[in-house]
Amino acid sequence: MSGGIVFPSGQYWSAAGWAYRRVLQQICVELANHDKYGLHEELSNDHGSAICFEHLDITEWPNSKVKYFFKMINQSYSRCRSEGGRGWDQPEFFAGFIEQYQALVAITEKEGTD
Repeated sequence: MSGGIVFPSGQYWSAAGWAYRRVLQQICVELANHDKYGLHEELSNDHGSAICFEHLDITEWPNSKVKYFFKMINQSYSRCRSEGGRGWDQPEFFAGFIEQYQALVAITEKEGTD
């Protein structure tokens, strides 16, 4: 099963379910210290669509919330890249994970310029 995010432009990012969930977890690490807009709860709620259905639709979010979400994606990606596969039970999966994460970052960069 895969998980995905629908962006305001209609762009869609999809990743293997485990990678999607790991990305959300990493974003929540960033949000733990400075959450705005209730994103931590929205992204980590076991009964919400982001986790339960592995689907996140941000097309109706206000622009300020979208921009903040993009900022958290980029910060968490940078942190993950610098940490590498340390602490992973199966570090051989890190390269594939970070590649999927980079694809998400690329979408946020493109979306941010539209």
